Amino acid sequence: MTTIPDDERTLAELVADNPARAVVLDRMGLDFCCHGNRSLSDACTAAGLDPKKVAASLDEVAGEAPAAWTGGGRRGLAAYVEKTHHSYLHAELGSLELLARKVRSVHGDRHPELDRVAHLVVEIA
Repeated sequence: MTTIPDDERTLAELVADNPARAVVLDRMGLDFCCHGNRSLSDACTAAGLDPKKVAASLDEVAGEAPAAWTGGGRRGLAAYVEKTHHSYLHAELGSLELLARKVRSVHGDRHPELDRVAHLVVEIA
C-alpha cells in the first residue's frame, strides 16, 4: 500500500517523484510548473480543492503499476508492449503536446531549447 503524499510537499516534488501525477494535477487546475514551489495544501486551498481528496487521487496514480510480462514469445512480448506502454502513450501524448507548447510559450524566451523539445514531442506523437 502506498501512502498519501504529505500535504506540505511541493507540487514540483510530487511530480518529480512520479511524473504520472502531472496529469492529475493538470486536470485539477493545479500548476506544478510555474507555481510548483507551493505545497499541495497551499495550492489546494488557493484553488478551493480538498487537499485530502487531491492527495488520494495522487496516491491512486502512484499505486498504479503495469502488469509484468509473463512470457509467450515475440508475439506475446509485442502484445505486452502495446498494451502496457503504447496505449498509455496514445492516451497521454495529446496532453503532453499541450504541456510542451505551454512550457515553451512561458519559458521559451529564457530557454530556447524548449522549441526543440516541443517539436520533438509533436514528432513522437
